[in-house]
Amino acid sequence: MTDSGFINFPFHQPHILSINNGITYCYLISIDVGDNLPSLNFNIDSTSYTDDVTPKKITDTSKMSLSDAISAMKNVEPLMMDLNIVSAILIGSTDHIFNKKSDINPWNCSFSDLTTSGKDLYYSIKKLHYDKEIKIITITK
Repeated sequence: MTDSGFINFPFHQPHILSINNGITYCYLISIDVGDNLPSLNFNIDSTSYTDDVTPKKITDTSKMSLSDAISAMKNVEPLMMDLNIVSAILIGSTDHIFNKKSDINPWNCSFSDLTTSGKDLYYSIKKLHYDKEIKIITITK
């Protein structure tokens, strides 16, 4: 099932591999980067967490055997982060996971993947939380 009212998931993009053996969640979050709010533990039980701001670690699997590449992708521990989250909104989910064909790294939702309604929501959250950092995070399980 896909709930994509705010996201154009990359089902038909030639450089993206769609696998219907997992779940992708996309959230729009605002974070207080100062010390104005108490820290909230954000425990993510997932195989992948990415956001639209942080530089991505590229895993080059081109010279690995298939079994080594699969092991490299599976050896990810659950993530625990301390974030001062002001708001978090689930803006889309699907029962597919997406990987980039070029390097087998997970696809992550960015501003350009948002629908017009998604961009309107992004700007509304940015206006509401004008002094906070706004991120789109993508979680796969």
